[in-house]
Amino acid sequence: RDRSKLRGDDGDWLSAREAFAIATAGGARAFGFGDSLGRIEVGAIADLCAWRLDTIGFTPLADPVRQLVYGERGAGLDLVLVDGEPVLRDGRFVRFDESALLAEICATAERLAPEFELAEASVGDIHRVMRAVLARCEAQPVARDTFSARL
Repeated sequence: RDRSKLRGDDGDWLSAREAFAIATAGGARAFGFGDSLGRIEVGAIADLCAWRLDTIGFTPLADPVRQLVYGERGAGLDLVLVDGEPVLRDGRFVRFDESALLAEICATAERLAPEFELAEASVGDIHRVMRAVLARCEAQPVARDTFSARL
């Protein structure tokens, strides 16, 4: 049985299949969808994702569930259906122009740059005090149980 571990063999953690079940059917139940979502079955809500198997995360294809849970970061996401309607096809959004949105984000960030600079400047004194406190704490380590007494 595959196990994820923090380090070496320091105990049992969730398997890839357990994590997948929690993320799908378990997530649906946690959000109040019961058994109507989170599984592929007649009558279930048709929210589906499909990944390309010819990507780094799935090469060589040995255990797709394990590779999806531990190795896929979204680059191989090919198709997403929400309530049976495609929202992503061939790795591209179909309901809006992604390039236009990214350009709008860049233009907005550029327009707001002076506001960000003002916001940073407005907390400059707080940053200086925090850095001084941290430097003092690093110079004089305090036992955990006495920390609150020194504040």
